[in-house]
Amino acid sequence: MRIPKPKYIILIGAVCGAFTLQTGLGGIISVTGTNSSNEPLAATANFTFGLNTLSLTLSNDILNTDWISAGQALSDFTFTLSDGSTSGGSLNNISGNTINVDLQGNVTSGAPVSATDWQLQVVSGDTFHLTSLIMGQPDFMIAPAGTSFPNVNHSVQNFNACLLTGPVVFSITGDFPAGTTVSSASFSFGTGPETIIPGHVPDSGATAMLLGIALTAAGVVRRFAII
Repeated sequence: MRIPKPKYIILIGAVCGAFTLQTGLGGIISVTGTNSSNEPLAATANFTFGLNTLSLTLSNDILNTDWISAGQALSDFTFTLSDGSTSGGSLNNISGNTINVDLQGNVTSGAPVSATDWQLQVVSGDTFHLTSLIMGQPDFMIAPAGTSFPNVNHSVQNFNACLLTGPVVFSITGDFPAGTTVSSASFSFGTGPETIIPGHVPDSGATAMLLGIALTAAGVVRRFAII
C-alpha cells in the first residue's frame, strides 16, 4: 500500500511549526555557597524572553533566620546571551517590595524603588551587568524574603533600604530575537561585591525539543511505512 503523503506532510509541518513559533527560550539558574565569613549564600535568576523583551526575576534564597550581614545581600548579576542582543539594552522597570531593617531585625516599609536604583551596563554586545552598586553607598540590594530578621548585625542597617524578594522583577528591552538563550551568568553578594558565584547554565530545552521532534518524525515515518 502506498504511503499517504498528504497526511505525512501535514503532521510533520505541525510539529515543526510548534518549534519555530517560539519567541525565546527562558531558563532558571540557582546558586548556593558561603562568603569569607562562612555565612550562607543562595540566589536564583529566572529568565523569560518575549519579543525584544526580557523579564528577569532575581531572588535571595537564604532563610530569614540565616541573614546576618550585608555581605549576604544580592547586589549585582552578570549574564551573557547566545543569539541575543548585539545593540545593547535598557532597564525600564523594577518591581519589588522595599524594606528597612532595624538592629533588632524588625521590618518597616521602605521607599519605592525605581529603574534608576539599579543600573544595566552593557559589557559587550551580548554581556550585561545588572548592579545596585552605584552612586556611592548602595541601596536596594536584594534581601531574603521574610517579615523579620532576628540575627542581622549593624551592617544591614547601614544599607537600608533593601529589596524584599517577593520576587524582584527587572524589565529589560533589547534586541532579543527568537531562540535567545543564556550562555553564562554569575551572582554577586555584598557591597564590594565581596563574593561572586558563577551559575551553572542548564540546557535551554532546545536539545530535548529537537530530539522529540526527531523521534516524532521517525515514528510518523515508521507508522506509515508499516501500513
